Amino acid sequence: MVARNWTLKLSALGIAVLLWFSVRFEARNQQEISSVAVRVDLTDPSWTLADGAVPERVAVRFRGPALELLRLSSDRPVIVVPMSEVTSSDTTLVLQAGWVRFGDRPGVTVEAITPGTMTLRFEPLQRVVLAPALQFSGELPEDLAFVAPPVPTVREFRVAGPRSLTAGLDSIPIMPVNLGEVRQSGAVPVRVDTARISGVDVQPTALEVSFQVEAREERTFQLPAPPFPTPPGIEGIEDYPDSVTVTVSGAASLVRDLAPGALVVVPELPDDLEPDVDVFEVSFRLEGLPTLLRGRVEPVQVRREEP
Repeated sequence: MVARNWTLKLSALGIAVLLWFSVRFEARNQQEISSVAVRVDLTDPSWTLADGAVPERVAVRFRGPALELLRLSSDRPVIVVPMSEVTSSDTTLVLQAGWVRFGDRPGVTVEAITPGTMTLRFEPLQRVVLAPALQFSGELPEDLAFVAPPVPTVREFRVAGPRSLTAGLDSIPIMPVNLGEVRQSGAVPVRVDTARISGVDVQPTALEVSFQVEAREERTFQLPAPPFPTPPGIEGIEDYPDSVTVTVSGAASLVRDLAPGALVVVPELPDDLEPDVDVFEVSFRLEGLPTLLRGRVEPVQVRREEP
């Protein structure tokens, strides 16, 4: 009887040990990896993702050889959702085990994905062609002037993105060019300011801005003084000149080619001129000056005519 009891006890102990090893073996051959990224492979040319996947990360439970699972944890698996055709702007999908990518791990399978569904929101894709918007900072060195406006080597940019974003664009912003660094004519490489148009794809993303500069030159000449606009309350004035002094500066070739007869001098009286003021200043505005030239007219002092 004693021998029989010991036999039963040893059998029970063997079964317990076997169960314990089975559980341990089972535990070692399962592994859950949390925070697995979900990405969408969208190939439908008419749509774009309005937002990221919801959720953007899930938990995946794997089963397989313990050594392969150990290596798997360092590979960081990812779920890639194929979308070749969008049928609705709002789509809910069941996550498939076949979408989980984890490299070549023999014997490893996907047991479960939590949560098991995801939601995607799509927006119609719009393609437009836009011109660049050049931006500049600083000023040219004082001894230089533009012969012609700066010119971008790329005049059109292909833009693709959600309609809600592309509809608000009228041009493509370019990173500012520092004019203070220009020393001679030539081209300066610049890039698209992608930070200001995030969410859309722009091609190309780089271009050059060409500059034509020359030595700055100054030229002074006389022009006939325009008729004086007598202010209200003043019958006449004295010391109004027959001519005024005009100074023009800019690129040497533009200054030399300037025809003074094309310029128009317009007198401007002080806004706060009092009727009893005896001496006052008359300034002039210069019209007809080419855009790339600077010009000024020397003001004159006039006196109220003695009664």
